Amino acid sequence: GQWLEYSVPGREAHCEACIFSESQYQDQVSHQSNTCKLHSVCSLSERQTQAPTLHRDRACQQVRCPAGSKLVLSTRAFVDAFCEPCTAGIDFQSLDSHIDTTCAPVAICNSTEGEVAAPTRSTDRVCAPLYCSAGTKLVYAGDDHGATCEGCEADTFRPDNGHQQTQCARVTDCSRSFTHETAAPTSRSDRSCSIDHASLWLAVTGTVAALGLLGWVGQTTPVRRLLSRCTSKDGKVQDGDIPPQDHPNDDNRDNQVQ
Repeated sequence: GQWLEYSVPGREAHCEACIFSESQYQDQVSHQSNTCKLHSVCSLSERQTQAPTLHRDRACQQVRCPAGSKLVLSTRAFVDAFCEPCTAGIDFQSLDSHIDTTCAPVAICNSTEGEVAAPTRSTDRVCAPLYCSAGTKLVYAGDDHGATCEGCEADTFRPDNGHQQTQCARVTDCSRSFTHETAAPTSRSDRSCSIDHASLWLAVTGTVAALGLLGWVGQTTPVRRLLSRCTSKDGKVQDGDIPPQDHPNDDNRDNQVQ
């Protein structure tokens, strides 16, 4: 902790203490050195393991970080470097006892991939192609986790397995005329419909009968009379074109004569 100051005229040689405030020290014993040594300064990636004194130097050690963290360098003198954890779900560091100053960004699954393993501070996210089962559809929310399989909505279905379809199909509508439901739909199967033959037969025969009745009515004398009428210019109905034998008053006249 001292240095030797040589004698000068009028003074004997003597030892003087090193100046600690000026980072001086002397670790030799029984020496004749006329200077003090300067304390070492730890580098930006080191930390102090032994404090300096007048009798010894500062001891420094390289900072090595464990997996899941990164090295943060010292920003000013006498401040140690240190390890800072990576941000979970954002970045990771798989190396152990390293001096890397950054963490790597985690992988992002795309619109047809699913997350097989979630990321940690020391492991990356694992993505793989995603295939959905029957009754579900592929849904991509747009986040880093990729796609998921979600169930079909009401009145929709998806019958195939191992697919990457993003839509479910609409179930068949049995509300049309002459059809009825024979099997209810599920998320995996369509509704089954069948023609109601009895109702269809009644409708067809009824239509045919109605058409036949109209044809017969059209041939009757009253209808022929109605169709034979004509309209005058002033809008009044004239029956001059009705054959005499078909005049509506002929029957009454005959009864009066008799």
